[in-house]
Amino acid sequence: MILLDVSIFLAGFWPAHVFHVPTRAWLTSADDDSLGLCRVAHVGWLRHLTNPVVLGEDALTRADAWDFIASVLADARFGWIDETGDVDDWFSTLAARPDRSHKLWTDDYLAAVALAGGHSFATLDTKIADRYPRLEVIVPVHG
Repeated sequence: MILLDVSIFLAGFWPAHVFHVPTRAWLTSADDDSLGLCRVAHVGWLRHLTNPVVLGEDALTRADAWDFIASVLADARFGWIDETGDVDDWFSTLAARPDRSHKLWTDDYLAAVALAGGHSFATLDTKIADRYPRLEVIVPVHG
């Protein structure tokens, strides 16, 4: 399964996103049970869907955002990825670095979920592959 970053969800389902068309095409071409969402990405997507700074007038209410994601998950291509197994060990290894970067916590956790479960990771962040060389990273849009 491919763990999807919030950037993929946002671009794939928000028509105003600069990468909407190619990301949507990539998602649409996916096989059943091949695209995954974990709880951290779920919460991130909920935050973006309800944030007027991100979506402007397209921002949803919390109830509408919840229902929207539920409708996406009803699509046979999408499913939940469990955050079990060695996630804590991977997270500790990836996050406990001698730096002061406060922006990498979520990336570290998502990489840990993917690595622990043997999943690849799809994102629009082209720096992810360099930061996590053991992770199979898919960037479906190169722009």
